[in-house]
Amino acid sequence: MPHDRNGKLVEVGDVVKGMGYRHEVIGPVLSITAGCSSCDMQVAVIEVLPAECQAFGRLFSANGKSLVILPSINTVTAKDFEIIQKADGTDAV
Repeated sequence: MPHDRNGKLVEVGDVVKGMGYRHEVIGPVLSITAGCSSCDMQVAVIEVLPAECQAFGRLFSANGKSLVILPSINTVTAKDFEIIQKADGTDAV
């Protein structure tokens, strides 16, 4: 099983944080592929983009502001991320 950048075991359901392809990613771990040295974890992400990016997602308006919500699944490398909350709701120690 993969470990995060601090050497902690990563499990499905843990909430992790780290750099994705374009920006920082925070989300729950959906799946883990044991035995891989890279691209061993999938993280659910919801990106919020300016309204000009409407072609990429669904447009929402709130408080007079329009934003695009883009749900995605990012495949990342566990050792480049850190656990910020365990699947059971406890803080990562």
